[in-house]
Amino acid sequence: MALFPPSINAAFQASLLSGLSNFLAQILAAWKAEKPFELALSPILRFFIFTFITTPPNYKWQAFLESSFPTYPAAAHRASKKTDDISLKEKAPLSPASGGVPVTEPGRINKGNIARKLLLDQGCAGPINNAIFIIGMGLLNGNPWEQIQWNLARV
Repeated sequence: MALFPPSINAAFQASLLSGLSNFLAQILAAWKAEKPFELALSPILRFFIFTFITTPPNYKWQAFLESSFPTYPAAAHRASKKTDDISLKEKAPLSPASGGVPVTEPGRINKGNIARKLLLDQGCAGPINNAIFIIGMGLLNGNPWEQIQWNLARV
């Protein structure tokens, strides 16, 4: 049994990657400016916190998209059937998007569902996530609300 739910595990992993990417960005910025590297922990911490807060809802959004528009609809249908073969269930990998249902073998890729997920994610969730990022990072940076609103209006 996992210590944390999959969305929290994803949040830990994403937060570590986010903090690491900010650390590397600081190194590259110092190198590009030809200045000695000075570690700034506060931006790393802000990115870590923001990512940890926003990953679980995004994880659930992706799981919703996958359950609504499965990439492998035939495999999802086969995996949802009841089976008495416990050894088959134990050996089959679990897909977080399938709600923990064992996925035994992928079927044919449904390109239409992939396009639907892409359009919904980029068309609906993308702008919302951008706004949440601007607001969240503005608040974590201590910016006044007027500045955050101005930043939102510029996007």
